[in-house]
Amino acid sequence: MAEGGVVTDSNEQQSGPDTAPITFKDLIPDAGVPRLPDAPFGLGKRRTLSDLQRKEYVFLVLAALSLTATLVLTIWKLATLSKTSNDFSFALVLLLSTLFCVWYVVEGVWMERPYEIFVLSLSTCIVWLYIILNFALGKRDVVKMVRLIVTSVLSPFIIVFAILIAKHYFDSGRLIFRTVGAQSLMQRMCWTLFGFFGWLKFDLQLSLSMVILILTTGQTLHELELVIIIVGIIVVLGCAVLGYLGVRNENQILSIIFSCTLILQPSYIIYKIVESVSKFSPSTDNLALPTIVCGTVALFTRCVMITYFVKSWLNYGKGLKQKVFAGNQTDEEVNRNNETVQA
Repeated sequence: MAEGGVVTDSNEQQSGPDTAPITFKDLIPDAGVPRLPDAPFGLGKRRTLSDLQRKEYVFLVLAALSLTATLVLTIWKLATLSKTSNDFSFALVLLLSTLFCVWYVVEGVWMERPYEIFVLSLSTCIVWLYIILNFALGKRDVVKMVRLIVTSVLSPFIIVFAILIAKHYFDSGRLIFRTVGAQSLMQRMCWTLFGFFGWLKFDLQLSLSMVILILTTGQTLHELELVIIIVGIIVVLGCAVLGYLGVRNENQILSIIFSCTLILQPSYIIYKIVESVSKFSPSTDNLALPTIVCGTVALFTRCVMITYFVKSWLNYGKGLKQKVFAGNQTDEEVNRNNETVQA
């Protein structure tokens, strides 16, 4: 009996988790059940073949046809071209971009990564543009014409399908839900993490392409230029590995080192873009325009990637690593990690 003759329930005077309102998190398990199989090399969780839908199979078939045709024709050109020609340099860039597209398709569908699929659509656009520019500005032959026709027929379908599938992955979020559970904050952090990985791969692709386009000019390479190319490739790969391991393992030291490298490459890319614009001549240099296109996209990609990197860095220590990269843990270990996250 309370003052004023009002009867109160003693339970209302208690506080604690048992009297808290029921939330969406309470209704749906937070352990990512059913548990997903682990992808190799500790990359995260993967899907099974039974998870794939019909439109994904169609997308995989179209992508396989386009990428296989581009790879075969590009390798053919590499085998027949002189190593001192601009077309050889372009073929190297095209081969590199095509291999990255294969990576995006496999990882994007297998691990339900919408950012990789979206980056695939961007990369397909760039490859298509490369092929058009190479055909329009360089010496024309049958192989270039066949490659242009095949790419022009299949690329629009791949781009459209990639955008639709990426949107489907964004809207459903099935794999992320099954990985980190129903917590909306944890899901947003997971989207940010996957976004960084996707843009990091695209940044790596464009950075390696710029190394080829910047230092391969169609002339015989001197020993110093060969050293610069090798060092450039090692530096680009090393920076990408630093960024990946730093964010994946939530390592502060690696993240600081990676952040110090982010401004180095854009400075040189800006210089080469300005130089290519000032010296551009379609009749004498058919690599200048691809260099301008690749450099411009590389600068934009680096800015987007830095944004996702900073946001991922701010999420360190909040339990995301334990949920996404738990590996082949036992149920007891998973429950212990969940208790740590909730604490």
